[in-house]
Amino acid sequence: MVDTSRKPPRLERVLLVDDDPDIRRFIESIFRANGFEDIASADDGEEGLQLASDLLPDLIATNVMMPKLHGFEMVRWIREDVGLTEPCIIFVTAKALPSDRALGLEVGADEYIIKPFTPADLSRKVDAALARTAARREGLAARRREAGR
Repeated sequence: MVDTSRKPPRLERVLLVDDDPDIRRFIESIFRANGFEDIASADDGEEGLQLASDLLPDLIATNVMMPKLHGFEMVRWIREDVGLTEPCIIFVTAKALPSDRALGLEVGADEYIIKPFTPADLSRKVDAALARTAARREGLAARRREAGR
């Protein structure tokens, strides 16, 4: 059961990237039940990369195995080439090998969630990843202030 008593996250924009429309709808329903409102979606990695660049989302939830551009490559591009270091990025995927998880974190994901998952598990892991991302952002902002930027 999704905990609807907690405060909604303070996010402006969420991007869901998955080639399975049923999974996108399922994840979107979980996010909406947890207070996320501005949710865009893409059905392949190429479109996800473009939307990430255009929309500058605060949270990106993506699959790994997708047409045109797989999730590992999309996230690498987002972090390195597009330079989006601030969004929280979460893989939601059926690729369950430890080496897949390690690669996902190596290319820049903040969390790696294996399908199938429960709404409660997804909510808990998203909350934890968002908390880590907020701490990372605060640390970056503090270093910028100290450097006089």
